[in-house]
Amino acid sequence: MAQVPALLLTVLIFGGFFALIIWLRRREAMGLCNAFVAAGSSDARVKGDDTVIGTVQGVRMTCTIYQGGKHSHPHTVLEAPTPAGMPACEIHLFPQDSGDQRRVERGVEIDVEIGDPRFDAAVVVEAAPAGVVRAVLDDHLRACVLQMMPCQIDVTAGNLHIRKRGRITNAYDVRTLTESVAYLSARLGQVGAELGAERMAAMAQQGVGGYRGVGASAADAAFGPPGAADELAHLQAVRARRTRNSQALFWAVAGGIILVWVFVAKSTATKNASSAPPVTTKPATDATKPAPTPAATAHSGTFRDTEGRSFYERGGSGAVAYVDPAKAGVVPLASANPAYGTPAFGLWFDTHFARVCDGYRDGTGLRAVYEGCRPVTCNADSDCPTPRGETTMIECIHGWCGVRAAPMDVNDVVAACMAGTGPDWRSASQRALVQKARACKHSPCTPPPECKVP
Repeated sequence: MAQVPALLLTVLIFGGFFALIIWLRRREAMGLCNAFVAAGSSDARVKGDDTVIGTVQGVRMTCTIYQGGKHSHPHTVLEAPTPAGMPACEIHLFPQDSGDQRRVERGVEIDVEIGDPRFDAAVVVEAAPAGVVRAVLDDHLRACVLQMMPCQIDVTAGNLHIRKRGRITNAYDVRTLTESVAYLSARLGQVGAELGAERMAAMAQQGVGGYRGVGASAADAAFGPPGAADELAHLQAVRARRTRNSQALFWAVAGGIILVWVFVAKSTATKNASSAPPVTTKPATDATKPAPTPAATAHSGTFRDTEGRSFYERGGSGAVAYVDPAKAGVVPLASANPAYGTPAFGLWFDTHFARVCDGYRDGTGLRAVYEGCRPVTCNADSDCPTPRGETTMIECIHGWCGVRAAPMDVNDVVAACMAGTGPDWRSASQRALVQKARACKHSPCTPPPECKVP
């Protein structure tokens, strides 16, 4: 029952949090709506949580506040339809930066010079036809654009779009944006009407028939100067080329990052593999994972461990071998454990010292009780057992058999500390030695002073 109030409290907390977010966004939208009303809109209304629709100076506008996210900033977008009779043109205005001149020189950007030094230095005018754009951007509209900057203004067929960074809800800023959009819309209509009248008069002088019989190309010409279609086609081709270049750069950078990541991952894996100790089984307090079942081989002679016990190999493969005691009185001391198999002896060659270990045998292989491992003793190399199917050289190293090139790991230290203490491993003194030996966590290991290594 105590869980029910906790669950209810969690639901209330998260529900309250989301309700607060919705209320704040709704409040922000109402502030934007009030700003539209202050700008002269009589039909402003909120749509959803972050959009306001209203008419300012006869132009129907939609304003949306985008909250932004992890990879984007909050921004405000104001949109309106372009007026009927707008000349055939396309206009994109955005702030100048240090790279615009180079992009123009490379042919991936267009910048129409208006003839106003202050405006030309502050704003990129990527537009066509140039004559129409210069006519649209009169003194008042240029002043409005400079006041709105920094922002992105796009005029295309049927749509007028302004994007400005930040959440714009201040009445003064909203009024500036809406009045500028209204004037731009009106200016587009005026220039279209002027150009249309001029072109129609020119066609009448050239003997072109009335409006009803004017063909498609002549109708287009009525709303733009000669060559307008070519300029528009060039503008669209330049912008498309820039988009392709940006996409190619994005995929090149993404591919480079992936290649670097793969290279670093492979280098790290190789480094870890080369620096890892040559231990094939993980130490445990009682047993390790089973080694592969070795194939039977012929008897290979006897060997002795530090406790004086004699063994001979009965079968072996790789770094593990089955062994049997050479005398009837020597038996494994591992406790019965059906989960691990039958108590048995095994010979391990996987680390610095060759060790004979108490452990278990089942159908899958051998398991070692590492506290029950003892080094194999020798007087010469011929006294040491040889691993089957391996090129590893087992040598007599100061009286103990081992691999000279292999570093000493924690299992070697345990065997060294237990050497000479007897075949068992469960006395208090033996457990204390094992605890000190296991203090080593990374190969190569150094035996503690209490453990004597020849």
